[in-house]
Amino acid sequence: MNDGIPPLLQKAIVTVLAGGIAYGLTSLVGGGGPDNDLWKLTLSVFIGGATFMLQYLHQVERRLRSAEKRFDKHALEVKDTVGRGIERVNDSARLLQMLEDSSLPTEQVKELVTQAAQFRTSTPEIVHAFAQSEVTRLAKLVHDLRSGVARYPGEDHDWLLTLTRSATRSIDATSTSIDQAFWGTELGKSYLRAQREAINVPRRVAVRRLFIVGDDQSPDDPVIIGLRTHQTALGIDVRVVSMTDLDPKTKLEPKYNFIVFDDAVSYEMSLAVGEQPEPEIETTLITLQPEEVRRRKQRFETLWNQGS
Repeated sequence: MNDGIPPLLQKAIVTVLAGGIAYGLTSLVGGGGPDNDLWKLTLSVFIGGATFMLQYLHQVERRLRSAEKRFDKHALEVKDTVGRGIERVNDSARLLQMLEDSSLPTEQVKELVTQAAQFRTSTPEIVHAFAQSEVTRLAKLVHDLRSGVARYPGEDHDWLLTLTRSATRSIDATSTSIDQAFWGTELGKSYLRAQREAINVPRRVAVRRLFIVGDDQSPDDPVIIGLRTHQTALGIDVRVVSMTDLDPKTKLEPKYNFIVFDDAVSYEMSLAVGEQPEPEIETTLITLQPEEVRRRKQRFETLWNQGS
């Protein structure tokens, strides 16, 4: 029927038509008389009522099917949502367990996660980009440290100070002619302050520095004497060795700046190859691999024993 007709009116029309048709058919096959008229009326009402009930039941069935489909769809959505939620909970629980099992301080890592989670969307985009870059850099550093080697392009300004402030037993450092101007920079001064703090109570870290002078410079050079005097006054054990005084075997070893922290971490810098007027640091390297650290430590002891 026309979709513009209300459903209840549609049912009433169908019911009346069904009753009328039933009454007409019974009139054709039945005779006259009051009893027959009553029988025809009763049968017509019955058929009309049955038609109405069938329409109602059909509508109920349709609604039930529609409700069942909606329920199934909703159940799938709920199942999917709950599944994702459980998966996230499992991931979070797994990460928390890994964090608890880690040797890193749990509270500091949780604090990083908490602060990251509270970052507001109203913060300028450049701040978001900067924070994301720093978190990514930190994650890469931790990953590289787990593998035993971490690299930084160019001269590092953070690792050196952090390692110095983290040392608990010893700092054995070499210093070649390329960084004689370093000690007058802000980074150089901060590095010396950090070493002084390491030497003082309560840490009492043993700090040794070996100045390695090239063939064009003497251990008695005023610059070297000044550096030695200043750093000795800070509590650093200082020696100087000249490349010309090294034995032939030691001379064969590569000459570069390196520092060994707590006999466990090697920090070193490689120079860029080229014709720059001044030497440039190409890469800063942190090595945790025991064999490599042992070689740097042995190299330092060999040079130290030949110094004075």
